[in-house]
Amino acid sequence: MGPESTPEQSQQRLILPQLPPLTLKFGVISQPAA
Repeated sequence: MGPESTPEQSQQRLILPQLPPLTLKFGVISQPAA
């Protein structure tokens, strides 16, 4: 029963991969908007 088996870690792993794509989309939109 290690800390890696906690549900909180699973959620963080799903959110982490979703953050990069979101940042890329915002960055692309920010460039033309500026």
